[in-house]
Amino acid sequence: GLGVYTIRQVAVLHGGTVEAHSDGLGRGSQFVVRLPAVIVQPVPRVHPSPGAALPAGPKRRLLIADDLKDSADSLALLLRTQGHQVWAAYDGQAALIAAEQFKPDIVLLDIVLPKKNGFQVATELRREGRNVPILMLTSRDSVEDVVRGLDAGADDYLPKPFHFDELLARMRALIRRGGAERLEVLRFG
Repeated sequence: GLGVYTIRQVAVLHGGTVEAHSDGLGRGSQFVVRLPAVIVQPVPRVHPSPGAALPAGPKRRLLIADDLKDSADSLALLLRTQGHQVWAAYDGQAALIAAEQFKPDIVLLDIVLPKKNGFQVATELRREGRNVPILMLTSRDSVEDVVRGLDAGADDYLPKPFHFDELLARMRALIRRGGAERLEVLRFG
């Protein structure tokens, strides 16, 4: 019932299919889930000239930093279906390198990362003078973690699990707000 429907919806979102087969009552069922293979693209090593225009329309360059490779790759795939260019990094140090080379319009940043955690990545991005919007996507949503993330330089905080439409809306809001005027009104002290 509901499980098959949910699996089908997830498979379709990933460009896949679900098939069900049964030889009749009491004979059991077989479910086949087919998903396309994901080919991870390396970070482009081109450096756009200063002041180069971003692509027209709402399509953006997005950096996802998440230690859970499947989670990062799944989110990247969904965002690519929206027309965005996406790079996934699986540790904090790789995220900083990718931010330098890929020049993202938004960083989607988990807190729990090997090598450098999300707080350290956000702090270093700000220390380097980057005004790229940072949206923390994490299952760690205690008040202390939210405050620490905002203090480290994050612009917004979305706890996992989240609804994909809410993620897209928050990304649009961050782009509209721009860099230096980020959420300062929400820092009450």
